[in-house]
Amino acid sequence: MSALPYGYFKPEEAGVQNHIAVIRCGGLNSSDRILWSKEQLAPYTAYRLDGKAIDRMFGGYIFYGIRTTLNERMLHPMFIGFKRPSRRRHWRQWIEDLFTPGYNLQALSELTDFIIPDVWISLPYPHPMKTQFGAVHQRDLNFQKDEDRLEALDWWIEQFMKRWSRERSLYSRLHLRGFLWPKEAVLVKEESFVSQVNTMIHNRYGQKTMWLPNYGSYGVMDWNSKGFDVAAINSNYYGHNSYGVDWITNASHFAKAYHMGMQVNIGRGYAFSDDHVQHYFSLGLDNKLKYMKESLMVYQFHNETVDQMMVNDMERYIQLYTFIKGIYTG
Repeated sequence: MSALPYGYFKPEEAGVQNHIAVIRCGGLNSSDRILWSKEQLAPYTAYRLDGKAIDRMFGGYIFYGIRTTLNERMLHPMFIGFKRPSRRRHWRQWIEDLFTPGYNLQALSELTDFIIPDVWISLPYPHPMKTQFGAVHQRDLNFQKDEDRLEALDWWIEQFMKRWSRERSLYSRLHLRGFLWPKEAVLVKEESFVSQVNTMIHNRYGQKTMWLPNYGSYGVMDWNSKGFDVAAINSNYYGHNSYGVDWITNASHFAKAYHMGMQVNIGRGYAFSDDHVQHYFSLGLDNKLKYMKESLMVYQFHNETVDQMMVNDMERYIQLYTFIKGIYTG
């Protein structure tokens, strides 16, 4: 592939909408949302004052599967170790959860007053420790073999696309853009496999692929050669962890050097300082790192959802809206 240009990755380069919100489905706690209602998603889709939708908010949404409503196993590799990796029936349930009537994709499709939003779906991770995944095409798959891992993902995407094609009320109101690779790093032993996954998604299904790597993760510099269409870097800055605010600056320089987008972490809890959000937003201004207007932006929410933010911290909600609109002033 040709060398990437210097500067932030811009959404129009991939034909996608900017300001993409991660909708986390599940987690380690039983209280973590797996199914999102229309009321819970409404503050993501439109800036709301006194219950009225005033203007658009995010342009895209990643439904980020961590755990399904079957509860006992994990889709996402980061959480494996706390619970066992998922099998075929859990992968199938991830599709059922996404298409649950009144929730998730259907709920989002009913909130398109200002735009038709983009939708990205995280892939379930075929963990190599899963030697008995279940039968696909009358053969029990063993994820110690990359060909079986690829066959499982091909099967799952085919099932998802068949279901999507039947849901006419959804695909006329949502833009399905593609799939998210769930791991934040691509190690040497998985590079070829990830490239095969991206090629399969492009050629067989005509969809794009996205990657959200951590700053400093292995393989980040070669994101484009692995076949990803979109990538945004996570600085890992939260305010109270071991990474200082300079990590935002370092990550932004890296993003420009390797032509990537930027991620913003917004959250509550021990790892998050009260002012970490202001650091992200202020450093994005035109007189600083300039990513507010120049970069593809992806927003991660931790221990706080946007509907909770609107109720509990209206100032932060307003700051988020003005940053998305490119009118935040600090």
